[in-house]
Amino acid sequence: IGCQPAGDTVRLTVRDNGGGFLDTILQERYDRIKTTAPETHWGFGLSFVRLVAERCGGALEFGNSLAPDGGAYATVLLRAAPRAGGEPI
Repeated sequence: IGCQPAGDTVRLTVRDNGGGFLDTILQERYDRIKTTAPETHWGFGLSFVRLVAERCGGALEFGNSLAPDGGAYATVLLRAAPRAGGEPI
């Protein structure tokens, strides 16, 4: 998990070292009901995160990591809140 400022944006990234996303998931990444989990999961996770991020003026990026240990990542980009002096944090 990492958080870093990027100009007037904050990047919050979560990365793992598992098997990564299947190609079919990456192609259908924003379908509202998409899951590879058991029947008890509804598949709203990434589409919901994207909706919330966009409603807050941000975005969601995700994919497979190019790191040697593999895995997947998800990054939420949000506008930074202004400091007391009016500049982004």
